[in-house]
Amino acid sequence: MASSTSVAAAAIAAARSITFGLIKPELFVAPHRVAAAHEAIARAGFQVLARRATVVAVPMAEAFYAEHRGKFFHPRLIASITSGPLEALILGRADDRAIAHWRELIGPTHALRARTGAPTSLRAAFGLSDTRNGFHGADSPASVVREGSLFFADDAAAMALLQVSR
Repeated sequence: MASSTSVAAAAIAAARSITFGLIKPELFVAPHRVAAAHEAIARAGFQVLARRATVVAVPMAEAFYAEHRGKFFHPRLIASITSGPLEALILGRADDRAIAHWRELIGPTHALRARTGAPTSLRAAFGLSDTRNGFHGADSPASVVREGSLFFADDAAAMALLQVSR
């Protein structure tokens, strides 16, 4: 059996592109939902290159959602992401479209729109609302680096992955 280090090294070598994502707190109320999300991520062709379970404090949430400061939904975003444990992920794919594939897999931001417009998406399956939608996905290579750096700043291997993605 391969060690987790060699499996991770093989996955990193096979990844042509990466993205950053979150499994948000609303899924963690039922561990089987997190397991189902992990299975869907693997079935979709993603390799988990780095993962971190954490609880986000308000200052980090403010930094993460800085681009939404001043918008009417900003307080709900902060309340949601700080409401419990979440999982930060650096995901790799063997093609050059990890960001687009991840965003397609998670589906539209609003869970109701996901159920009607992307019924096989993760947000359709697990999302509760526009804010409590179960998942986050970086929207650009710059966002992958910025967002991933917030969650993996103390992980040299993860930071090296993010720097290569630029």
